[in-house]
Amino acid sequence: MRRDWTRDPIALIVLTLAAHRVTRLGLLDTVPFGPLRERLIRRHPGGRVAELLSCPWCLGWWASLGVVVAACVLPRRVWMPVAAALAMSSAVALLPMGD
Repeated sequence: MRRDWTRDPIALIVLTLAAHRVTRLGLLDTVPFGPLRERLIRRHPGGRVAELLSCPWCLGWWASLGVVVAACVLPRRVWMPVAAALAMSSAVALLPMGD
């Protein structure tokens, strides 16, 4: 994804889903970041940190920026497997499970 990923629709979908997963990890998931998130919110109630960790738009923007920076800086052989795993995890979470 390092070269010209902005013109590759599949790469953009993978990056979008990866950013969604990173946002969800920081915002909602209890494992692995839940305890850390709760501790930070307790230490900074009503502050910018608490707002960032409870606002999907805020955290989503920073997560997206991180994903784009990683795609631009890291070699494809390093970043693509990570992005693909994040994207697949996101897609699985979005699919109805039929329980």
